[in-house]
Amino acid sequence: MNEHFFTERGIYYRTNDFRPERTTLLLIHGLSGSSSAWARYEPVWEREYNVITPDLRGHGKSLKPGRYEEYELETLVEDLELLLAKLGVNSYVVLSQSFAVLPAVLLIRRHPEKVRAAIFMSTVYGIYSIFLTRISRLIVHVAASVCRLFSYSNAAGRHIDYSKFPRAGDWNMRRIFQDIPNTTWHAWLFCLDHGYARDLDPLWRDIKVPSLIMHGRHDQISPLVSALRLAKNMSNARLVILENTSHVFPIVKPDEAREIITNYLRETLG
Repeated sequence: MNEHFFTERGIYYRTNDFRPERTTLLLIHGLSGSSSAWARYEPVWEREYNVITPDLRGHGKSLKPGRYEEYELETLVEDLELLLAKLGVNSYVVLSQSFAVLPAVLLIRRHPEKVRAAIFMSTVYGIYSIFLTRISRLIVHVAASVCRLFSYSNAAGRHIDYSKFPRAGDWNMRRIFQDIPNTTWHAWLFCLDHGYARDLDPLWRDIKVPSLIMHGRHDQISPLVSALRLAKNMSNARLVILENTSHVFPIVKPDEAREIITNYLRETLG
């Protein structure tokens, strides 16, 4: 994979050598993560697909703007749209995990004619109905409002090696306290607050592209019942439940997740 930097948007990304006859995969990591979450997917998929793995703004080696408004979901989507345009990509598969399903849904709704399929991993669908979420939304909003009073460096961070956390659960403090400080607290809070502010649940029904929903049975961030409900509300979706794992299954069970996705893409895309 080759490293690049999209200067106009302050976005770091990786690609392999594109071939026009191959399907393109756009892999979008979750909140406080980075493209290094896909490190054990890229070497396999780059042999069969064109692969794009960006760091969302504020994450990994992308810049970390200091203004709250610069983390709106629409701005994250614009980053992806402009990156795809820069690379000349007009047809692709979107893979997203956790928080990233929010910009992914907006991207798909804007360009349904370009999206061949969608993979949603550890979705946050229905999370607004959870009592704990309603409490945390208020706390996050207050903290983000305080953060808006200060100025920040927009210097890029680094990539976390997730292979060091083979058994990390959803609340593994060792992983969390590498992730969030690397993202920076202001970028993490601004993204999270913007995510909480938008209830995109009604938009999922409009997604008609072939979709795969993947969820860990023991997800402690977004309960399995939410994924079950989502699968019923989408007309062209398949649900796969991964046993004995949680919200962070993409980094703790990469081989299993990759095999499921690869088989689905071969079956769906031909």
